[in-house]
Amino acid sequence: MIKLDYQNNLNGTQFDKDFNVYSYRIGTNYDISDKNSLFVNYSTGFRAPTINQLFAGSTSAWGSTQNNENLKEEKSHNYEIGTRGYLNTLFYEISLFRLDRKDFIMKTSGNYGSSTTEIWDNIGGAKHQGLEVALSDKLTDKLTYNLAYTYLNAKYTNYKNFGIHFDANGNGRVDAGEITSYDATGNRIPRTPQHTLNVVLDYEVIPKLNVVSEINSKSSYFADDLNKIKIDKVTTLNLLSTYKTKINSYDLTFFARLDNVLDKSYFNTARASGDRNGDLVFNQEDLSLTVNQGRTFTTGLALKF
Repeated sequence: MIKLDYQNNLNGTQFDKDFNVYSYRIGTNYDISDKNSLFVNYSTGFRAPTINQLFAGSTSAWGSTQNNENLKEEKSHNYEIGTRGYLNTLFYEISLFRLDRKDFIMKTSGNYGSSTTEIWDNIGGAKHQGLEVALSDKLTDKLTYNLAYTYLNAKYTNYKNFGIHFDANGNGRVDAGEITSYDATGNRIPRTPQHTLNVVLDYEVIPKLNVVSEINSKSSYFADDLNKIKIDKVTTLNLLSTYKTKINSYDLTFFARLDNVLDKSYFNTARASGDRNGDLVFNQEDLSLTVNQGRTFTTGLALKF
């Protein structure tokens, strides 16, 4: 049980709310052979509303949002089926997954609201489903590899009231409280690339010295809920070297890492929620960005005792 209490010291009002929520997980594993098995998992999850969403409301640069004492908790259901094991020396794990989320707590005019007063409500939903593959094996006595691939199809199943500040009446300016509404149901969820690949090669130079190369690749993704602004795919290369030794009874590790070896320019995160620069065009100029710092060298020493 989750118990929430709220007291407004300005007017003396006091509220409380209880959520009788629970989550559970169930799974089974079946051995096909000594080295291979099938598995099935099912789990649930939840997220309770916040104190502000229930009792106090909230304010932002776009206006205010009223509280809603009737809010329900957000719920999720996770399904997974797959197989794992060994084929000679090759370890593999392959799984299909699906995550259903419903009763998202959103503003009644969408996540980005209008400058007029809105209210919090359970009005959103999403589905994440796809495939995960993991492989690892030795190529030689000194060279091993690890490969991880994910295909993800993440879409809104309920987002009929998405709204952004824009020139709704077409008069060439964005007036106070003016909002353009969209139905974003079926759109891909922002910042979720459909394809993600990670490949690691680990080479043992000598028994205490390893050199590792890592390739990360992500396909293009959308930066906004309307799926109008697409961010290009990116592939990066990282290098890592470690040397492990002992001094008396202490484990000593030296490491050096070079990230983004090819010094590629790309965005760590990119998001857009409206016409930020006020030019009446919703495009890449309205992005809020975190730019990757480029080629980065890190070195260090770790002592375990």
